[in-house]
Amino acid sequence: MVHRAVVTAADRCWFDRKPVTGVARTIIDCAVLLDQEALDGLVDAAIGRGLTNYRKIRAAWERAGPVRGADRLKAALAPYTGGAEPGSEKEAHVLRVFSRWGLPAPVTQYKIRDENGRFLAKVDFAWPPWRFGLEYYGDEFHAPRAWARDDRRVAGIERMRWRIEESDRGDLRPSATRLRKMLLFVLLQPPLHAQDRAA
Repeated sequence: MVHRAVVTAADRCWFDRKPVTGVARTIIDCAVLLDQEALDGLVDAAIGRGLTNYRKIRAAWERAGPVRGADRLKAALAPYTGGAEPGSEKEAHVLRVFSRWGLPAPVTQYKIRDENGRFLAKVDFAWPPWRFGLEYYGDEFHAPRAWARDDRRVAGIERMRWRIEESDRGDLRPSATRLRKMLLFVLLQPPLHAQDRAA
């Protein structure tokens, strides 16, 4: 399919000694070519692999002006509007599932610290207002976090009133309900700081 457009220098780069459009602009151009599922996968792969981010894609969109497939593009970018930066393609996929479930956007790769600012743990997904964290185990080997084997660190996390849960790809199957029910139960409650004020 031949596609013609005015592409500014900011959206051009070189690959294998050939002039091409950059990753962010390529995503914009693909919005008219791909269906929603394929465009979602493209965005998740590009952001999850660190090839681009939400800010760069939005900037490329603004430079491109109105584009066909804008509704699909907006939906594909929805999980990242809060600034989440997943550390892998699998984390990007999990973010999209959370968005589909209507959950508040989590913070990715969040560092939990004690009252003195000392590092306690890093979790894949965190909702700090609820002091809730989730570790996601994908297909690849995922070494146990050091804090999970350190009783003092676990005690520190509990002292800070954090709750940490674990999940795997089985929790994302359409037929699975455990993770979704748990997250909805926790995140539909008032944030902990609101509970503290009420007490």
